[in-house]
Amino acid sequence: MNLVTSSLAARGQIGKVHTLVIADKQSDAMDKETNKLWKQILAIIHAKPLPVDAREKLTKLFAAINLSLYVGVGNALSRVVRFNMANAAADMTEVLPLEYLNVLVALKQSAAPQRLRVVEGRKATQAERRKIESMLLPLEDEATVNRLVYSTTHGVSWRARMAAQTGLATPQQLADTIIAGSMAGEDPQALTRRVLPVVQNNRVSARRIARTEAIRMSTE
Repeated sequence: MNLVTSSLAARGQIGKVHTLVIADKQSDAMDKETNKLWKQILAIIHAKPLPVDAREKLTKLFAAINLSLYVGVGNALSRVVRFNMANAAADMTEVLPLEYLNVLVALKQSAAPQRLRVVEGRKATQAERRKIESMLLPLEDEATVNRLVYSTTHGVSWRARMAAQTGLATPQQLADTIIAGSMAGEDPQALTRRVLPVVQNNRVSARRIARTEAIRMSTE
């Protein structure tokens, strides 16, 4: 079984690369959504005079950026988990002999420990592989996906870490900063410099968390 173990390990390393690609693609989508919302914020900042409802609009836009980042990270991790589940099942059915696969299915379907005799023999056919994959790691198992996506590391969830890293100012506080600066006579460029670092920090933190959590989940 040394060859089988080595083959599965090699496939696992390749899977990690694909995991990062998935996380990065979702992060790119988050960046695109953030840029769209940021342009709306800039339009308000550069308006002369500021709209009477500028505070309310800015607060909603900053909140929308935060929400899009949380949703984006969650979507990235869900896709990573589903990919890993499908990839793990496919790797096992391609590498392991049919007898070993039957043992895995039997153990999964029974809560009682079993002592089954395994004799190495032929590989599973394509039809057998598809059937066994669905039995070992069903893709529609939403509960398992959510459990992995929202699990904790050392008692802390990725959402809590993201909140800690991006919690320097609330949407309301950012809107208040712009309104106060405008009333004090600051120009749009100065107002932009006040809040842009916060938006950029949130975006970078979301991308970093998506990547680190994706790698963690690829090992579970």
